[in-house]
Amino acid sequence: MPDFSEVQIRLESLLDSGHPDELLDIGKELMDRYKEIEEYDEGDIGTQISDCIDVVFRALSQSSLSAHEKMLYALELELKDDYNILNAPTLWREDHTQEEWMLFAEALKVRFQEAAKEKETDILYESSWERDYVIDRLIDALRKAGHSEEIIPISELEAERTGNYTRLVRELLDSGQKKKAEEWIYRGIKKLREYDPGTAYELLQTLIEINEIEENWSFVAALETEEFFKFPQLSSYIRMQKAAKKIGKWKEIRESALQYLKNGKLPVNKPEVAEELSILPGSLPKTGLLESSSLKKIKPPVLDLLIQIAIQEDDADEVVHWYEEFKKRKGEAEKSGRSILEEEIAKAVKDKYPEVAIEIWKNIAEDLISKAKVRSYEVASIYLRRIKETLESIGKKEEWEAYLKQIREVNRFKKKLLEILNRLEKSRIISE
Repeated sequence: MPDFSEVQIRLESLLDSGHPDELLDIGKELMDRYKEIEEYDEGDIGTQISDCIDVVFRALSQSSLSAHEKMLYALELELKDDYNILNAPTLWREDHTQEEWMLFAEALKVRFQEAAKEKETDILYESSWERDYVIDRLIDALRKAGHSEEIIPISELEAERTGNYTRLVRELLDSGQKKKAEEWIYRGIKKLREYDPGTAYELLQTLIEINEIEENWSFVAALETEEFFKFPQLSSYIRMQKAAKKIGKWKEIRESALQYLKNGKLPVNKPEVAEELSILPGSLPKTGLLESSSLKKIKPPVLDLLIQIAIQEDDADEVVHWYEEFKKRKGEAEKSGRSILEEEIAKAVKDKYPEVAIEIWKNIAEDLISKAKVRSYEVASIYLRRIKETLESIGKKEEWEAYLKQIREVNRFKKKLLEILNRLEKSRIISE
């Protein structure tokens, strides 16, 4: 790997000698060389390059280039920065004239037009993130140049071309065009939800926020309920609950959601057309986003989620009921995810069903002890202490002592574990 630590000193010396223009070519070459090794760099060289380019950006401010030429140079270097190592140059925050911002914007527009005409990728950008970044700079320049009327048409073209509906919706909302923003949100969700679900979800959240501001809680509840049936998880359940309570419909929505998790029964037959049905006819309005293909196929009962919901609703009886079903599902593939959920179960039921909590803590402690590592013994002692305190609190001190004796006998050759158990026992004697 090359060492650039000395380069910064030489760059600063050259700048101090009054040669800012010469540093600009060096800056481009530095970024070109870094691109050849950036994927192998663990950060040290990137930091050195960033420090060097800070000097180059200072030189850029002192160079003989006009303001818009400086912007083009800075943009070119930023687009070589695939791993975001560079600090933003101050020129983007400087108070340039509207004429200079417009010259910069026009230069970008010309390059986009030439690339489209030749049906080739402009050398200024090679990937989608680079194109998005250039468009963001173009929009910023148009705004500062006093040509804001061009921003939305450009954003519309880019939404259709690259799928960046988020930028367009933001611009429309900022300009007060809420109805048009909603139209583009619908168009974006329907187009992107198959191959770019992250952006589609972001657009959905914007639609929800718009309706929350307008206090259109029925529509919000419908959107959140559809989202739950598309992607059943605790977070979507909680959001659905919050919205449903606003309109007094939580009881029937909750019942439909739980039936779905228990037996896979949907509250409505799958619609073939988006506008055809509500997710919960008679209780929730249509959203225009419900499609047959978007409703998630589940394998009921969804035990982990049913348990999480019971914990969330502080229903120890339901937690224990579904935990008994959960225990029947055995297999190493599930084992890694079970311990975290079982800890939550134990915490939720320890007051009403202490024996269930103790059973869970025993399983966790014994699994940790079986790893035969000192760190695992230390963690296991936490669960052993919980067992001790719980058994003693319900008048079963003898049961604890018998269990501790059993642990000692089974693991009598594990010296470090026995030392930890002795400390645990000693703390009990001292407390007494």
